[in-house]
Amino acid sequence: MIDAADLVADPEQMMILYCRAVGIPFREDSLTWDTGHRTEWRLTDEWHETVAGSTQFSDPATDYPATVANTPRLAEFSAHHEKFYERLRTVRLTPRSSRP
Repeated sequence: MIDAADLVADPEQMMILYCRAVGIPFREDSLTWDTGHRTEWRLTDEWHETVAGSTQFSDPATDYPATVANTPRLAEFSAHHEKFYERLRTVRLTPRSSRP
């Protein structure tokens, strides 16, 4: 598993680790891309607006009107799923845990 915060903090190292973990060669050109929509996003284009305008991994500042803090149903979902997320975080790839 890769945590998005780890990916944004160190994209090159995280991609190297991911490629090693899944047995494919790392390609430095995978760290950047051209802007634009991809055909496989056709059904969910609205979900990909931010990435379609990007050229590299980044942490976009996104504000949502409904949040865990102001929406009880989201807070309920978050509380239920937090334990699973925390368990996944214990086995995630990290540059710190993978360096000798």
